Amino acid sequence: MPRLDFYCDYRPFLSVRLEGSNLLIGRAPDCAVQLVGANVSRHHACIRAGEDGHLLEDLSRNGTRINHAWVRGSVRLELADGSQLLLDCRS
Repeated sequence: MPRLDFYCDYRPFLSVRLEGSNLLIGRAPDCAVQLVGANVSRHHACIRAGEDGHLLEDLSRNGTRINHAWVRGSVRLELADGSQLLLDCRS
């Protein structure tokens, strides 16, 4: 399983191994990765594992960056070890 590195203000601060089928990211208590920040939504993004790779679903109004590219809506991803998710947040 690939590792996803979270960045805050362009600095790495959290690394998560993608295990299981879904990884919900946001401020809410039900998120697997809980983050705090002015621009982090309660349910900010979800990464879903499938047979043909991962799907990053941006659930926010603020957008999400993966490997420095903005994502709005859903996009299929090839995630490798060290893929970078950039949010305005802190853990």
